[in-house]
Amino acid sequence: MMAKRKAKKPAQPRRHPVIDGTESTPSRRPFTIPLGVPTYWTPEQAFAVYELIDELRERVLSIYLTEIRTMICQHQQPPPLDNIIIPEDEPPF
Repeated sequence: MMAKRKAKKPAQPRRHPVIDGTESTPSRRPFTIPLGVPTYWTPEQAFAVYELIDELRERVLSIYLTEIRTMICQHQQPPPLDNIIIPEDEPPF
């Protein structure tokens, strides 16, 4: 007679805490992660973060400049106007 094995429970996904204290699973992440800027930084720390962001911006632009310019142009164009049909028997004014 064979001994029955105990069925193992399926492994639960590991939960990851998010910055604001809520939790998520790898398959279901929150839509946004709050990005708080501490108010206790020294001027030197704030400047270091500013420089990091500036350098990151420059590197992204060095790779994606053409695509970013195209997107900016597309977003700045006014929406297309609808065609207005004026019947020939109507005066233009």
